[in-house]
Amino acid sequence: MTQRAEEIRMKLKEMSSGIDQVFLATVKEVDETEFFCTVETDTDIQYTDVRLRAVIDSELKGFCFIPKVESLVLVGRIGNSNQLYVQLFSEIEKILFTWGDDVEILFDMEKIFLRMKERSIEITEEAITFNAGDKGSFATDINKLVDKISAIEEDINSLKQVFTTWVPAPMDGGAVLKAASASWAAQVIQPVTTVDSIKDELIKH
Repeated sequence: MTQRAEEIRMKLKEMSSGIDQVFLATVKEVDETEFFCTVETDTDIQYTDVRLRAVIDSELKGFCFIPKVESLVLVGRIGNSNQLYVQLFSEIEKILFTWGDDVEILFDMEKIFLRMKERSIEITEEAITFNAGDKGSFATDINKLVDKISAIEEDINSLKQVFTTWVPAPMDGGAVLKAASASWAAQVIQPVTTVDSIKDELIKH
């Protein structure tokens, strides 16, 4: 039997059985723990336990698309059984990937999360957080830090200039040096540097 004849035979078999092998449906509910969804056809027929993964095992690691509720999907049937699975998606709520117990990746509209063993990074619109921010600290804003260091360097250079131009005078008790450094001593560095003054609020760790 030729391939074309076999295709025709299978199509006639599908038609005669009255079972749709692939049909369009709307996602009504999603179970992200067991990786199933409930869908509804345009004739208001609901199907539950539609697979989002090939194997029924919530502990299984791997790759999975999570469809958006009320989005359209193409649902396929496994053979002529009542077991259904999602073939194609129109809208994705999130993407999950796990590899053993060591690697986890999640993408959704609010964040990107990556974990490898004990190390993780989460990226949102508001911030980038390393290792769940367990140190309660922030990365340093390099521009603010450079400004602070430059101010200290200029202050030290001013003091060096005072000593360079100072000429000791006999029996003055340091009066000349005190007078020469009076202007420098009056220039107090403000404000005092703190974590808040140089932190980059977008990066936490």
